[in-house]
Amino acid sequence: MRSPFRILTLLFISLYPWLGSLPSRAQSQVGIPFEKQQGFILGFAPPYARMSLDLEDSTLSSDGTVEVELAPGAAFTTRKGTPVDRSELRPGLEVSLAGEKLGKRLVIQSVKVLTEIEDRKVKISGVFEKLRGRVATVGGQLVTLREGVAVSGNREWKGKSFASFDDMMLGSFVEIQGVRGTDGPTVATRAETWPNLYTEVEDEMLGQLRQGLVLPAGNQLAGGSVQIGGQEFRLVRDLKVQTYVTRVGLKLVPAHLRSLPADDPGRITFRFYVIEDPTFNAFAYPDGSVFVHTGLLALIENEAQLAAVLGHEIAHVTHEHGRQQYQAGQRIETGKKAAKIAGRAAEMLGKVNPFKKEVVIAGREVGLEDAIEFGTGLFSNIYSRDMENQADRVGLFYMYDAGYDPREAPRVWGAIVDQIGRQNRVEVAVSKARTFLYSSHPEARARLSNLNREIALNWYDANFSQATVGKQGYKDAILRLRSK
Repeated sequence: MRSPFRILTLLFISLYPWLGSLPSRAQSQVGIPFEKQQGFILGFAPPYARMSLDLEDSTLSSDGTVEVELAPGAAFTTRKGTPVDRSELRPGLEVSLAGEKLGKRLVIQSVKVLTEIEDRKVKISGVFEKLRGRVATVGGQLVTLREGVAVSGNREWKGKSFASFDDMMLGSFVEIQGVRGTDGPTVATRAETWPNLYTEVEDEMLGQLRQGLVLPAGNQLAGGSVQIGGQEFRLVRDLKVQTYVTRVGLKLVPAHLRSLPADDPGRITFRFYVIEDPTFNAFAYPDGSVFVHTGLLALIENEAQLAAVLGHEIAHVTHEHGRQQYQAGQRIETGKKAAKIAGRAAEMLGKVNPFKKEVVIAGREVGLEDAIEFGTGLFSNIYSRDMENQADRVGLFYMYDAGYDPREAPRVWGAIVDQIGRQNRVEVAVSKARTFLYSSHPEARARLSNLNREIALNWYDANFSQATVGKQGYKDAILRLRSK
């Protein structure tokens, strides 16, 4: 009787030629080539052998975040083909990758840097909000003075001169002209400043705002309502959700505002409200009232992303975009009155009043006068592209200064880009009419790129290892919201 071991041995010998024809394990690891995979760098540090990326809609990752290996001879170039030292790459830069996929491994053979980071002349304006050593934060950007350059006073400070940022008042307005290099803050070659005063215009604006904005009492935040321009909006019923959003929002308010005395007319009391509405929207008013829709809370994924949204809205308030819009609206009102007078004068002379002309809006014929009224109402809720970009930059600074990871801010817009791609034409039209994400705002894809570029310029050497993302805490709060 043959032993089991002998039987197995004979079987192996008989099958050996056939087994030898099977592909080996090494042969099965033939790479699948890919190219033009675009994304943004999240992390790249010595010895520069691995890179963390956000690859957006790439098929190489289910959630967009990947870590890749760099082949020994990987090439690094600019968009134009100029060689780049790999040590110059930093978080926020947009890149295009080519390489191969080996099972779960991604091995990169070439990296093309799409973001242009070069020395250029720039103009920066905004509020002076922080000073660290010789480096100031103005309008969300890092600035230092060139040797021998002083800051000139303007308006109420005309005739004054400030030898350094140390001599200046936090919260004042500053305008800079200078050179922004590839490394380090913008170096100012010319700078001026003026005080941030509470004016009659702001007093009048806030007075009119209070007539159309009715906020709930503190004990009615859960399930209460807010009235805006005669329309009522229901607040979320869960007080813990309201409390959570408020806690995050208050952490973002700049220190120079929090330090103002309670009776200072320039002090802004920020309040945060969650509105029950499925659209992904958020907005703020000059009195510090900030609103976020439940639809936007459902779209974003963590506390840092919430901080990005709230920081953006806070920046609209601190940089007085509402006041600028109000003054622009006053000019429109003056123009409307002049046009009406001219139209009535034309009628008296037996001519056609241009105000009676019919125009088409949203497929319907309406009077030109009604159209102008409609446009003026929208104007007060639409910020210019420059204002939106400034709010993005300042919002990044607010979230970073509060300890949040600014790399999460572009991901909000990445999620919005994804949502837009899934919408049909009717849904896109509704979104354009109802949310802050469209109209004269930069397109979501452009906002995504702009935010990443700001990270590469201003926070390229930041240590993100201790920065807060807050995924689980956010999930716990939003799961409460979704279960209601």
